[in-house]
Amino acid sequence: MVTGFMMYALWLVLIVIGLNVLVGAIRAVVRDQFDTDVFPRYLTTAILGGVLPLLVLAHLRYIDPSGWLILLFYYVSAIGLFVKYLLDLLRKIKR
Repeated sequence: MVTGFMMYALWLVLIVIGLNVLVGAIRAVVRDQFDTDVFPRYLTTAILGGVLPLLVLAHLRYIDPSGWLILLFYYVSAIGLFVKYLLDLLRKIKR
C-alpha cells in the first residue's frame, strides 16, 4: 500500500508525466502535427515503465526484513523518474 511520503512521490511523478503529455499535445496541435497514436504510446511507456515499478516496490516493502531497503529503492526511483520527466518537459518547453 502506498502511504505517507510514498504517495507524495507518486503524485509528483504522475503530475510531471501528465504535464509532459499535455505540453506535447498542445505543441502538436499548434504545429498541426497532431497524431492520435501519441497518447497511447507515450502513456503506456510512462505508466508501464515508471509508475508500475513504483507500485510494485510499494507493495514489496512488506516483505522487506530490513524495513528500509525497498523504501530506499522506491524513493531513488521516484526521484529519478521525476528528474527524467521534468528534464523532458523543460526540453519540450524550450523548443
